[in-house]
Amino acid sequence: FDEDGSFMGPELKILVENNGEKNITVQVRDVSINDIMIDGSLSTDVAPGKKANDEISFMSSDLEIANIKTIKKIELYFHIFDSDSWDTISDSGMVTIETSADKSIMQEYDDSGFVAYDQKGYKIVIKKLNDEDSFWGAELAVYVENNSGKDVTVQARDVSINGFMVDPSFSCDVLNGKKAFDTITFFESDLESNNITDITDLEISFHIFDAHSWDTIIDTDAITVKFE
Repeated sequence: FDEDGSFMGPELKILVENNGEKNITVQVRDVSINDIMIDGSLSTDVAPGKKANDEISFMSSDLEIANIKTIKKIELYFHIFDSDSWDTISDSGMVTIETSADKSIMQEYDDSGFVAYDQKGYKIVIKKLNDEDSFWGAELAVYVENNSGKDVTVQARDVSINGFMVDPSFSCDVLNGKKAFDTITFFESDLESNNITDITDLEISFHIFDAHSWDTIIDTDAITVKFE
């Protein structure tokens, strides 16, 4: 583990050895750091009989949003597939890496904000609206906590801004026992077509489903959020 890593952020150095007969690609899935879901970047191609040195990269900006100052524990799954056919070869079990960081340092989880939903082990908090310097148009920061006993995906449904229906981008994977800091993205084209220059009212429902079976678990009632 290289805490300094690159200009992108910290890196986890890995060696991939392919003793099989197929060209393989190795990627990571469902990465978490200190029990917070974080995107990890890895895609390594290895021919039969060959080895490759590579690294799993973590964005410093993602760590900053999650207030991760000290990386104590990394958890992830490896996804290995045929580089030519894209057929899955293997999905590993959870891999846990403990760093040499002081174990007494406690990770803080900022769940402050407007509690949109808090039932049956799921907690969704609306934290902050950014409608001034977002690249896409506007972004709504959210915190999701999953203590349900199931790995889930949370998405947005039936969303309206100032009374106008819009189609935002939001799909948040949260393993059981984990937290996530994510954003609901509203596109500038939707805002412009509805002459929305100032977001004052949001109505939204959340769709929660099993990340493995895709079975619906909960569809929340419509939730209304007011912005000053």
